[in-house]
Amino acid sequence: MNDASVEFRQAAAAAAADLSLADGVLPDRDTERVADLVQSLDDHLTRLDAVDDVELPLAEQVDLEIVRGRVAALRFDLVDVARHRWDPLQWSPIPALTILTEAEFSTVDARVASAKSRLAQVPEFLTHARETLGEMSGMHVAAAMEQLRGFPGTAAQIAQLAAEVGCDVGQELDEAGAAVGDHLGWLNQRLAGSQRDPRLGVRLYSAAMWHHLDEQLTPVDVLAAAEDHLDVVTTQLRECAAEYRGSAVTERGVVRAALDDIGRQARPNLHLHSATAQTAGSLDEHPFRRSEVFIAGWAVYDEQSGQPSQAIRMQQLHQQARVALWAILDARVHGGDIVEPEAVDLLIRRGFIDAKAAEDAWRRALLTATVLPTAFVGYRALASIAADLHVLHPDWSVQQVSALMVSQGSPGPRHLRVLLGL
Repeated sequence: MNDASVEFRQAAAAAAADLSLADGVLPDRDTERVADLVQSLDDHLTRLDAVDDVELPLAEQVDLEIVRGRVAALRFDLVDVARHRWDPLQWSPIPALTILTEAEFSTVDARVASAKSRLAQVPEFLTHARETLGEMSGMHVAAAMEQLRGFPGTAAQIAQLAAEVGCDVGQELDEAGAAVGDHLGWLNQRLAGSQRDPRLGVRLYSAAMWHHLDEQLTPVDVLAAAEDHLDVVTTQLRECAAEYRGSAVTERGVVRAALDDIGRQARPNLHLHSATAQTAGSLDEHPFRRSEVFIAGWAVYDEQSGQPSQAIRMQQLHQQARVALWAILDARVHGGDIVEPEAVDLLIRRGFIDAKAAEDAWRRALLTATVLPTAFVGYRALASIAADLHVLHPDWSVQQVSALMVSQGSPGPRHLRVLLGL
């Protein structure tokens, strides 16, 4: 290991502490803490930029770029998007508590200890929320209230875990519950007057896509690719549906009728878990290589392999149509050129989903940004990598290509290209 590698690993380890939530801590984003964190992120960027990347082996060059990108993305979120000032979902303690009851990433004792500590912070945490939040989005206020109403269920799960290890969390649960009740009342008082537009707008959305998808794509790029892909998939879906029903491709409603025949419910997607499991060993060696774009994209890509039945093929094409539509919806929502009736109609007509699912997708697009396109962007990039690998290795099976693609952990697809020498 040379000096550059030592310097990189030390800088990356320091940055990692600010990129993840520590055990027993809630993600408090009050004004003072945010200012301190931004200064710390600036220091990390300076230190990472000082690493002589020319002296690093290829794998560490990639890891350096990944770490730097994540630090820059967090800084962008805090300074430019600043959701902690207008999105009360950022101040809900429920996710940080629920994960301790659902994910078995450590012993019960350790998770209960973290839960006890986080519960004790809830009153002050929610006080800081009320001091920090300014003009809010009504949709986000309603969503935060809905999430906070789930506290009793989360509390019951924590109490059950605590009882298993003989830990008393009664006082912390009572005080946290009272604080959540007070905060719900505060949010309810402000719901009607919360008029902030939840859309990011073209400038912020473009930057958010650059930072969080990490594929060097613009919204225009994603929108054009998704619309083209949707047209291709729709044609294939019509042909498959017509063949399945023994009718003409031009028959009105042929796709919806075929999907009704085979059952509209989505099949359990085991490929996402498969991708996570396959890359787990590599993630131990390369802890920074966990990209949601890779994982979501792999779930779609991996389903396309094999020789599926006609019914399964229709479900696969239906999934691809929806994945493309999520990307279209996200780009158009935050670009500001689509309203709810038009969006719901588009999703029902082109996605062959019901009105409730379409309304839920519209709501999710407004509540988040750059989340809905991850599967489409990841799928397209991974499919392109696989195609290139098959050209380089024409005698390789699909399984051999897939094994190589997951051998580097689950980095963003553009980083995977570099690691594979493409």
